[in-house]
Amino acid sequence: MSRRKRSRPNENAMKMVGAQVAAARIAKGVTQRAFAAALHMDVETIASIEQGGVP
Repeated sequence: MSRRKRSRPNENAMKMVGAQVAAARIAKGVTQRAFAAALHMDVETIASIEQGGVP
């Protein structure tokens, strides 16, 4: 019996917003590390947001 990963109701929206955040950051030439420092966040949190894992 295979286990299915439970999808979140807003999973597609989170991925879309994450992609937009990443695109805007890259367009400005800012690294994830610099972006995280400017927002007082962890680099891992920025990466998770950009991947659609964190709302």
